[in-house]
Amino acid sequence: MHRVLFLCSLLGIGYVNMFTLTNFVISTLENCDPNNASEMFLRVTKTSGRQYLDFSINFKSPFDEKIGFTTSISSSADGARYTKLFDIRDKYACKGANKYLGQFWYEIQQAAQYPPGVCPMPKRRYRARNHSLDFSKIALQTFPFGKLRIKILVFENAAPENIFYCITTDLFNVDN
Repeated sequence: MHRVLFLCSLLGIGYVNMFTLTNFVISTLENCDPNNASEMFLRVTKTSGRQYLDFSINFKSPFDEKIGFTTSISSSADGARYTKLFDIRDKYACKGANKYLGQFWYEIQQAAQYPPGVCPMPKRRYRARNHSLDFSKIALQTFPFGKLRIKILVFENAAPENIFYCITTDLFNVDN
């Protein structure tokens, strides 16, 4: 880190903080499955600058290698029009959550009374209340700053039209 600062000063360029952690501030969090197959309930509350998640979701089949996901990340300059930046796809959603979300996902699993990092997750209802969200624990830390829309679509690999669950969130990634 000191070498970067020294090199920047030698070259006469300003220092750019390249090592910031994801700092999401959620504005909306919605179930985007029109059929609500998972009977999902989501709510984010804010208290003293912290964000807390309440959720209930019913896995009607195991969260196993037959379940995949696509996550679409979009950015907006004005909050009205979004431009897709990239997609993340994985044919095994549970292991993909472990890979891309890491400790953030493990803490959600623990809050739902499930052992962290264990795949597959069995068919059952998972719930948590007042789970503190710490986005700096997301394993993937390559999000741009500003207004983002993230859509997570989880589906059966053999029949992608069979939605396991779907979440859309609008948020700000704040420079910390």
